[in-house]
Amino acid sequence: MATLTSHRAESASRSGAGAVERTAAAAIAPLVHALLGEDPPIRIALWDGSGLGEATLGTIHVRRPEALRRIAGAPGELGLARAYVSGDLDLEGDIFD
Repeated sequence: MATLTSHRAESASRSGAGAVERTAAAAIAPLVHALLGEDPPIRIALWDGSGLGEATLGTIHVRRPEALRRIAGAPGELGLARAYVSGDLDLEGDIFD
């Protein structure tokens, strides 16, 4: 199963017993798993410090939520290009392998 991490997780004592923190990674995990499988070979690092996957081939840094809006609004290469050119998305490593 893909690794789901959150660097901003608060301790249970500060957030209350049984509180569940909702991260951006948890919100997009079903979509990422549907597109890339349960163990994506790339890491998707999100603006809130959470992330999905291992950086086997590289990392996609999603800097702002607007990147996801651009990708959803124009699926495929056009949405990715718009997000990259606008600075909402950065690529690290050879993710195209």
